[in-house]
Amino acid sequence: MSAGAQVVIAAICVTIGAQFGLSGVRLGWSAASACMVPVALLVLKACPIEWRVQLSSAVRIAWAGAGFVAAFFTVRHLMDGLGSPIWIGSLVGTGLGLALYTALIEFLLLPGYVTAALRSLRAMVTLRTTGSPLTSMSRSVA
Repeated sequence: MSAGAQVVIAAICVTIGAQFGLSGVRLGWSAASACMVPVALLVLKACPIEWRVQLSSAVRIAWAGAGFVAAFFTVRHLMDGLGSPIWIGSLVGTGLGLALYTALIEFLLLPGYVTAALRSLRAMVTLRTTGSPLTSMSRSVA
């Protein structure tokens, strides 16, 4: 699906929803997203790439996201029950939710994914700070 078609779908859905106020716009935006998903899946089906593997990874990451949301609301509910301020419950819920999200991805859903990403990031930072060819060129010019 081209970007132009996505813009047209979003514009139509949001314009229709705008007749009903802000809630209608939200509903229109959701409807536009819902219309784009089946079309995108049809495009993926026609492509010669292995889209099932990509979709499988995306679903696993979505499950980890659901774990994040569940942890956030559980901690927030518990913190509210203890009488703590809302911002503290949100902060603690976000921290524990991120920890659960990372743990689910790393150890259960996509083993080694986070570790590989951190290694790649470390290699990029190390290359940049120890003197990549671009860094040495910029020093010699100055």
